Amino acid sequence: MAKVLNASLLMACALMGALPLAVHAQLAPPSVSAPALASGPAFVSAGAAADYRVGPGDVLGISIYRAPEMSQQITVDTDGTMVFPELGRIIVADLTTAQIAESLQSRFRRAGILVNPIVSVVVTQLRAKRVSVMGNVAHPGDIALDRDGFTLSGVLALAGANFGTGDAVVTIVEGKDPAAPRSRVRIADIVSGRADHAARNGEILVVEAAPLIYVTGEVGHPGAISLEPGMTIDQALAVAGGATTRGSIHRLRLIRKLPDGSSRKIGGPRLNTRLEPDDVIFVKTRLF
Repeated sequence: MAKVLNASLLMACALMGALPLAVHAQLAPPSVSAPALASGPAFVSAGAAADYRVGPGDVLGISIYRAPEMSQQITVDTDGTMVFPELGRIIVADLTTAQIAESLQSRFRRAGILVNPIVSVVVTQLRAKRVSVMGNVAHPGDIALDRDGFTLSGVLALAGANFGTGDAVVTIVEGKDPAAPRSRVRIADIVSGRADHAARNGEILVVEAAPLIYVTGEVGHPGAISLEPGMTIDQALAVAGGATTRGSIHRLRLIRKLPDGSSRKIGGPRLNTRLEPDDVIFVKTRLF
């Protein structure tokens, strides 16, 4: 009878899950695989990819299988470490969530707290690596760099930049310091890959709408046209479908906006006149 009771006691203890090492060492059953889901608080991932590397400010949800009382939600300190109550200060910066989970499991075993711990780690708030997008986009604000190799084109797409014409200009500022280096590139060059690169933490992207000129009067397709660098009147007329049978390219009027907000009419401009933003070209009716 004593042997039966001892066997039952061993089985009951084995089913209790994560026990202190001192107790579990005497009762350790054969290795049994357990589901990698925590029975404690359900921490929801903020969307970080598996290869995302944690940084200061990120908030981590840490769950211990069959030890819900040990589950924690911890913010990574500015020095790249976090403090786990039972384990002390741990370096987590530049590690993936899988690497952090492995480190915690190893520390639990070495400290004699748990024999076969199963730890789940997710990033619940992404705060460490961000890019700010401002200007002519649908969703200005900060965008978290939630994976390695996140590119400028990907950031602009999430921010709702208009890739339609590709003529918008993006000013890239390397940080918040007023003296930080900056560069200007066309969205078309970013989308094509010529000026695209992995987004860097702290970058500020300022999107400026493509400059426009307007062609009206006797042309095939009157309306707004994106101003290409160095565009001339004859090029703008070609984009607008040329003059109609009633119009004459020799009877033009150019209206140009002045720095003070006023405008002036330029009669009889040449076809090779270079255009400026907000210029208006009016094609008059031909004289019969």
